[in-house]
Amino acid sequence: RTDALQLCLDSVEAIEQEIRYSGRLTGEIVEHLAAAEVYRPLDFYQKMAQHSLETGFFDPGAASQSVRDYGKHMRFTEEELDALARFFQELGSSDAEGQCSLCESTESKLRQLLEKRRREEQPKRKLYGAAGILGALFLAILMI
Repeated sequence: RTDALQLCLDSVEAIEQEIRYSGRLTGEIVEHLAAAEVYRPLDFYQKMAQHSLETGFFDPGAASQSVRDYGKHMRFTEEELDALARFFQELGSSDAEGQCSLCESTESKLRQLLEKRRREEQPKRKLYGAAGILGALFLAILMI
């Protein structure tokens, strides 16, 4: 889960860079990310790119829905899904400066959510580590 959210943050940062420096349209940026191997685990980019190619334009509503549909099987929380869906709902609806501002605010929100998730997962990691050690000790005792 944490890796997928980190990848989403990375992709929003990549979108911001594309907006700032490439001059590509939103649909072209999404198609570029969908083709990039690094973002392949984020299935919603493929769905967005497919829709963009079929219709000839980037549809924020369809993009937002793709995030909601595919984000659930990635086990994103509702708060994470809301932040991502809101980002794609608003992407492409303003000038480059407004879109960069949207990217920056989304990056900030995703960083907060990522930190929250890491704090929540910390005790679980310790528990699973301890359970693994106890399981190994139990097997070692059985083998003796």
